[in-house]
Amino acid sequence: MAETSVPGEVATVVGECTLEARRGRRRRFEIARQRLLAGAPGTTVAGVVASLGFVSGGRFSVEYKKLFDESPSDTLAASRGSAGPTTKRSPRAR
Repeated sequence: MAETSVPGEVATVVGECTLEARRGRRRRFEIARQRLLAGAPGTTVAGVVASLGFVSGGRFSVEYKKLFDESPSDTLAASRGSAGPTTKRSPRAR
């Protein structure tokens, strides 16, 4: 019986698949940023996340901040001319 692949070939194929998956994921983050920067009426972070197939909004936000050095809500707020996040809490009354 002939061997159909060797470990090095398998590792190369797996590595290529992993690289393509990372590129695709990075591209989805770039699309998300473009949509948030456009800030069309009715745009929400949750809506952008869901439309691009991200499963966890929290995980998306963490990775987005690592990539772009700001939170997705800050990007959306900036596109609308607001300073800072869109969900600021007011100080507690004493």
